[in-house]
Amino acid sequence: MEPPDFANHGTTATGNLGTYTVFTPISQTPVTGTGTSADPFRVVTVVDVAATGLRIQQTDAYVIGNESYQTDIMITNSGEGAASGILYRAGDAFLQGSDQGYGFTEVFGGNRNAVGASANPNNIPPGRIEEWIPLTGNNNFYEAFYGEIWHWIGTKVAFPNLCGCTTLQDNGAGISWNFSIPAGGTVTYSHTTTFSPTGGATPSPTPTPTATVAPQEAFVTVSRNSVKKGQQAAFIVALDPGPAVLPVTVDYSMSGSATLGTDYTLSGTPGQVTIPAGDFSANVILTARKNVNKGATMTLIPGVGYFLSGFADDVATIRIKKK
Repeated sequence: MEPPDFANHGTTATGNLGTYTVFTPISQTPVTGTGTSADPFRVVTVVDVAATGLRIQQTDAYVIGNESYQTDIMITNSGEGAASGILYRAGDAFLQGSDQGYGFTEVFGGNRNAVGASANPNNIPPGRIEEWIPLTGNNNFYEAFYGEIWHWIGTKVAFPNLCGCTTLQDNGAGISWNFSIPAGGTVTYSHTTTFSPTGGATPSPTPTPTATVAPQEAFVTVSRNSVKKGQQAAFIVALDPGPAVLPVTVDYSMSGSATLGTDYTLSGTPGQVTIPAGDFSANVILTARKNVNKGATMTLIPGVGYFLSGFADDVATIRIKKK
């Protein structure tokens, strides 16, 4: 296969986006895992979205032998107000040594609309494909000339649910979700990206949980480091790797100079928080009742269905400030 002819490709992706702000890099793990279904290869990348208070954690996972990899994107809002936007996942297609291709779409349960680039119109007969399959529902999609894909992202409007499925062109494709996150909240969107030489190897987008589930590491972080009287912040209890295959209840204890019930209150069942199946995390909301300049510390406790690292991410503190 010949490499893409970047020098003669015309415009670049960023050239079609218009004005944009780059993410602020925070961290990226090395590749972990063994490539098995129980322990996929995994890379976790964390970035901040300028000064919006939004943080994105992207986990890419791959199992040897699959013709797709899974991407899970967790967006956390540490700002003081609600945040909304559009999450795009898109690419410029290059199939089997050719920049020219067609498009196709597929519909799955849960209002999930997949889109891809194909060697044949509407992928009939099935041939080489690149496909974005949402695992989270209520998404939009778009397949068109590659420059139009980037231009549309630059408009900051949800994809228009269109496909030039019978048009041979230098194409790209992608999916998008509209999101709205309350202060201290977290949302997660997931999809697979499939590369298949036959067009018939689309993975099941809704794998059935098995009775035996490997324990996952639980850790805790916070949506914001400090609050004043009347304000809220979240202890975010999450799993690595996620999402939870079955509901996972994580036990915790509270300590620190601040007094529960007097200086602050917590949401949910005291001493435990349950991460629902299919989710990466669950929140315990702290509401400050006084301005006291004291700390409230959550410490995770070992339990059933998860394990702890024994390091700093087992503990998190929210400070309740004075005026």
